[in-house]
Amino acid sequence: SMSDGLARIRAALNVRPPYCSGTCEVAVEQSTLFYSTATTGVRKINLLFPTQYQLESLHEACQPAAYSHDDGEVWAGRLDATAFATQFSLENTGLVDAVGQSLLESMAIGRDIRSELYELNIYGASNYIGPHKSATNSDKIFGFLDIVFPTPHTGGTCSLRNNENECRVDFATMLSEAQTPLVGYAAYFNEVQREIDPITSGYRLTLSYKLYVASSGDSPSATMIWAPGPSEPSLETALAEFVNDPKVLPNGGYLGFGLRHQYPVSSEMRVDTLRSCLKGSDAIITRVLNKLHLSWSLRVLYRD
Repeated sequence: SMSDGLARIRAALNVRPPYCSGTCEVAVEQSTLFYSTATTGVRKINLLFPTQYQLESLHEACQPAAYSHDDGEVWAGRLDATAFATQFSLENTGLVDAVGQSLLESMAIGRDIRSELYELNIYGASNYIGPHKSATNSDKIFGFLDIVFPTPHTGGTCSLRNNENECRVDFATMLSEAQTPLVGYAAYFNEVQREIDPITSGYRLTLSYKLYVASSGDSPSATMIWAPGPSEPSLETALAEFVNDPKVLPNGGYLGFGLRHQYPVSSEMRVDTLRSCLKGSDAIITRVLNKLHLSWSLRVLYRD
């Protein structure tokens, strides 16, 4: 029946959550960060083995601590990327490719995934981030990556939410129990809501990056190589059976898929320009439609 066919298609689209997290080893010699403000001059801090004085100095340099962040409330120290430089190399960790493949699934193969460092945050006692989403106006930026350094602290559990999915990560405990120098990481799509619980003691220090796919002109990958994601074969089978069923839309018609991810859209633009920017399960749907030779387009649905 039509309802059974639609159920199989929906089941095939139940893919992984739009975020991932974990830990990663880092080189001790790449752990110094230099920063400057109008009042402090140039100072430095060891990100892996900071002293209490270094943490207190950095936190003071980031004052005032309270600032607005998109649609959520933030109480934390912040430095813009123009105010500091670090020996820490995200590229050397391999995390950019790893989280890109986790978030974009098969869409990451052959793409030049890059990162852009944009801020430092340090949270002292009682500092927190209320539920919020990191907004971007660029159609190239598909997500964000936070690196959490092993500064001694308690509290500050990170929550990542999207619809019915939620993940809570206690980096403070995870990093304090490590036998080797580790950093924690949390990567997530633009539409994921993020929250940091209040710090109960110590300081939580993070570097935040924007994740984006370089344009074809900037990418060293001359040829795009596509590999099927884990949900693609089952979706292709379910959709092929559905559209070939003579009882389904016998006089023709349209089949609509609601996009699972968010994209920057303005009233002046044509939504069809986002065809090459689709990510995750949205992009997998279009690939299956192409393989089945079913024409498709992007449209805006208005409700009364």
